[in-house]
Amino acid sequence: MNDTTLSDSAFRVDVVGGMTIEWDVAIEADDGNVLRADVSGPEPGRGATAGSG
Repeated sequence: MNDTTLSDSAFRVDVVGGMTIEWDVAIEADDGNVLRADVSGPEPGRGATAGSG
């Protein structure tokens, strides 16, 4: 039985070189298991642009 819940997940957020990195983010799967991953994206406020150039 998996007793890890999303509510106990404290993760760290860093902004490095224009990228936001969220470390050890809890993600609940359909079967109830909780997976952890590092999630990266653009710096807050910058947003992603598609087809620029």
